[in-house]
Amino acid sequence: MAKTSDDRAWLRLIGKAVEDPFFLGSTLAAFSEARGLTDRRLADWLGCSPSALDRLKLCRRPEDPDPALGEEIRRIAAFAPCDPLRLVELYREVAALSAFQGDPRATTESGFLMAARDRQLPRDDEGDD
Repeated sequence: MAKTSDDRAWLRLIGKAVEDPFFLGSTLAAFSEARGLTDRRLADWLGCSPSALDRLKLCRRPEDPDPALGEEIRRIAAFAPCDPLRLVELYREVAALSAFQGDPRATTESGFLMAARDRQLPRDDEGDD
């Protein structure tokens, strides 16, 4: 089947989205590269069709940390039907990889990577005097 000019323009647009950190396409590409996935395998992992994967690539990359990140991920997953839990897993994994590689977008406004830490619980022999 011959590609139309619309098909070629669509593919160029997707290619640019994959290289531009403004778009979710760059995050999807980083995840695919880290895991060694083809687009087809990535689509399967996300539970979406190849055309939905293309739509995902063209979505704006959500800001992190953003209190509305979960809601943004749900809206994106509804727009380009996929598993929102897998999408947030992908997003967090790429953010962590980016932070370890020195990507400034992976840090908070104060410049520190947010990480979960175990809370120190008081010992039984402390504070009961």
